[in-house]
Amino acid sequence: MRKGLPFRRTPELLKATPVLRRSLARIIIRSGFGKAEPFRTSDGKAIYPCLLGVMKTFSSQHKVIEPAAVLSTRIPLRLWQIRIIPAFLALLLTVSFVAAQTNNLQARLENVATLIRDHRIAEAEQQLNGILKTAPNDAAALNLLGTIRAQQGRLNEAETLLTRAAKIDPTFVPVHMNLAFLYVLKNVPEKTISELKEVVNLEPGNIEANYKLARLLLSRGQTDESIAVIEKVKASTPQSVVFLTLLGDAYFKKGNTEKAEENYLLARAAQNSNADAILGLAKVSQTRADAKTTSAYISQAREVAGNSPDLLYKVGVAALGLGILDEALSDLEQAVKLKPDEPAYLIALGAARLKKPDLFAGEQAFQRALELQPDNAQAQLYLGYVLYKQKKFSEAKGYLEKT
Repeated sequence: MRKGLPFRRTPELLKATPVLRRSLARIIIRSGFGKAEPFRTSDGKAIYPCLLGVMKTFSSQHKVIEPAAVLSTRIPLRLWQIRIIPAFLALLLTVSFVAAQTNNLQARLENVATLIRDHRIAEAEQQLNGILKTAPNDAAALNLLGTIRAQQGRLNEAETLLTRAAKIDPTFVPVHMNLAFLYVLKNVPEKTISELKEVVNLEPGNIEANYKLARLLLSRGQTDESIAVIEKVKASTPQSVVFLTLLGDAYFKKGNTEKAEENYLLARAAQNSNADAILGLAKVSQTRADAKTTSAYISQAREVAGNSPDLLYKVGVAALGLGILDEALSDLEQAVKLKPDEPAYLIALGAARLKKPDLFAGEQAFQRALELQPDNAQAQLYLGYVLYKQKKFSEAKGYLEKT
């Protein structure tokens, strides 16, 4: 502080934020004022009219200090008007400019996200490169560029960008979700689970993350962990059909058919036409050797499926697993007819034909699945097995070695 310029900290000034105190003091000190007598209140406090007016305005807008006896610095009124007001306005304009820049960046990022959704990837990437030149450590921009790289199949580059964004802003939920999806593509389930757990930790009520986490844990045999995740969600959303059905699946896998049935029935009560819940009840009936009830549930699920290829596929796979072969074949053939270019449907149909057994028809289904998806390991394994059973050993060897 420059010597000779009186500057006294009053109790009112001490109520201000440290940044505001420093800024106001700096403005006053740098303005080089001489000495002048202030106005005095009845209790003897010094008040300068112009400063009081500015501080009233600032206090009403920002609620940081009381507008009384803010500074006891002796300032000539004319010099205050000439020097303090422009300096103080410059301070406020700087804050407004930073806010405007932030809003502008947010608008640009939203526009990039729209371009990505519209599959205008080249335009989105061009805009992101421009943003990152001026804001190289913006987590949202790095997250969007990582998303683009993943869509382009450049998974390692995507991982580098997304992990960098996560380090910059560890609380940014979208980047953890994108990392989870990326690790699904890279077939690293442990890392997918880790990222989904991070999302749930940051947003306990995130339905998508909780469901994907519970389902992945269940698929990996981590049944108790899966149940713990679902039960926690169930406590806050007791009528969530997808979680009730998944919880039924988890208890069924654990061997607790009573709890499985309880949750399937709750799911069906919430949504009578839920095919997954009905198929779950069919599985429970089958464990009790109740063929009549099992068949009735399969028929109900088929009625619910109607002409939906996805639901018909589910019903067909369930019927196949329950040993109801003819119905399984009928459902899967209908699903393939409605959606002929889905490899999963063709593989299931081929597996059902092998049960018949009809090796030639099964081979055709697996061949078609590989035409659509040449690197499908399941189709390669099935085709290799069929060829081996037909004693086509040299052909079978090529497919079996790939798996």
